[in-house]
Amino acid sequence: MLALKDELITNKKKLEDYVIGIHNSNVKFNKVLQFSVGANPEVPIDSLRQYLTEMIFLYALPISNTVQEEAIASGKFKLLSDSLKQTISKLRDNVKSREMFFENADMNLLTNENDNNRVAKLITSLSIIQEYQEKFSDLDPVPIHPEFKKNDAELIDLVKAPDTCITLYKWYRTKITDESWIKRGLLDYTNMSIELIGKELRKQ
Repeated sequence: MLALKDELITNKKKLEDYVIGIHNSNVKFNKVLQFSVGANPEVPIDSLRQYLTEMIFLYALPISNTVQEEAIASGKFKLLSDSLKQTISKLRDNVKSREMFFENADMNLLTNENDNNRVAKLITSLSIIQEYQEKFSDLDPVPIHPEFKKNDAELIDLVKAPDTCITLYKWYRTKITDESWIKRGLLDYTNMSIELIGKELRKQ
């Protein structure tokens, strides 16, 4: 049971770090959308460019479940209290549901080929995720094709375009859903599981 608790504590730290990262990105995403719809027109162009490159949180969430899987395979999971088994089962269900929902959400948007690469061209023109690509690679960054480079006025017009707002809002909804899913699903059930294990250990 101690190994299970340690695994859950490790996952808790990963979840908390992930929440901080995605929330910070979502704050910037929200500012871009506010500017897009005209609700916050005073954003300086340098700030707008920075928000665009930092508003997508693409880091993976490496949840560990080795101990849980071993406990289930060995039959030890059945020895846990009913409340702990139910809580861990709900946690596992939330992890699986999130993976099914989000596993291809970003890539489906990035690789949408149905409209002459419309979304890919938009993302390139807005310089979205370019900074992340450079961070994750030790190769020389690939410059934006000259056709997609925008001066300040062109960038502002593009961000304010209705089609841009619709596309970005779809992506934004996915990101805020993920943030909520982690906070109110995975993190809550992880904390509950840790607390229940602690109670059972104190009884021993």
